[in-house]
Amino acid sequence: MYYPSVISILGHRGYGKTYLCSKILRSIPVKAIVLDLRNQYNFKGFIYCDTVLDCIKKFLVADKGIFVLKPNSDYELNYFYKLLPLLGDGKNFKIWEGCIIVIDEMALVSNQKGFFNQELYNIIHYGRHKNIGFIGCSQRPVNIAPSLLSQSDVYISFWLSSFNDLKMVQGLIDKDLSKLERYKYYSNPIDINIENLFERD
Repeated sequence: MYYPSVISILGHRGYGKTYLCSKILRSIPVKAIVLDLRNQYNFKGFIYCDTVLDCIKKFLVADKGIFVLKPNSDYELNYFYKLLPLLGDGKNFKIWEGCIIVIDEMALVSNQKGFFNQELYNIIHYGRHKNIGFIGCSQRPVNIAPSLLSQSDVYISFWLSSFNDLKMVQGLIDKDLSKLERYKYYSNPIDINIENLFERD
């Protein structure tokens, strides 16, 4: 059986968030869709889509694979949002069941007051009960909706420089994040095995 998780990957740009997320995605036997809002994903073997419609069509007919959507305009992003209720249907997320949804950068789809799109929030908030996993990445965790961070099963943080970010994340991971070297991270729970973050019996 597939066990979904909600994971927050936090840290300064260029310190390894995207690479770590790609390793997690490669370790799981289910399909994933990545909303790449910072144009960070350029990994061999991933399936890159030119438009939202192209991505959704490929995603729906595939048994597995990592599908990367790079919205090239606000229109494309809004179009993706408009498709969510059709695919999610309130809290009945049949289309998304058994998959992983990744958003990079989370601060572009939410702020401290909440999410900019209710359907996206519903999928993240209720998805674990429908076998939907979620990974949210962010350079500025202090700007992410607390409703996401409070839902996370796993927190992973790379180096952070902002005092406000450090203060917020150190409430989740009791380590000195300001002294981390590049590509090194701390996590809560401690000593996680990324290959076991999403498991299948």
